[in-house]
Amino acid sequence: MFIFSLLEFSLDFTIPEAVRNTAAWNDVVNAGVDVILLQNDINGYQQDLVDGFPYNAVALISHQQKGTAEEAATIVNRAVAERIADFHKAEDALRTYLRSSETAGRTAELIMLVASGIKSYAQGALAWYEETGRYSGDPHNPCRIRPDQRWR
Repeated sequence: MFIFSLLEFSLDFTIPEAVRNTAAWNDVVNAGVDVILLQNDINGYQQDLVDGFPYNAVALISHQQKGTAEEAATIVNRAVAERIADFHKAEDALRTYLRSSETAGRTAELIMLVASGIKSYAQGALAWYEETGRYSGDPHNPCRIRPDQRWR
């Protein structure tokens, strides 16, 4: 995700290729992207309907399972929680990898700072979804991020 590259740029740092090629790093990035996209689809479901945009996880699951949007949002919320847990596992794996590799000191600190920035970006996106008028729409919208699905 391009926005994650800005984290590196802001630190005047580039994740070393050896780290970038690890499963742990890729799992951190992929879990972070998934959380952002899934949270967006939950919060943007009503607006996506209005805009005629069919490529929304809630809409797709609702259609696929012939269920309600609320049922689909529950499934997507569960996926968000799973991907947050996956992120934390990947973050731990990355930390373990860095300790066992030749990557140490300031370089390891900056790598973990970028990983933490990915989490912060996802948290900031969720705050934006909740605070902006973009997704406020119907106050009875069943498709909302549940409070227990926030980052810890």
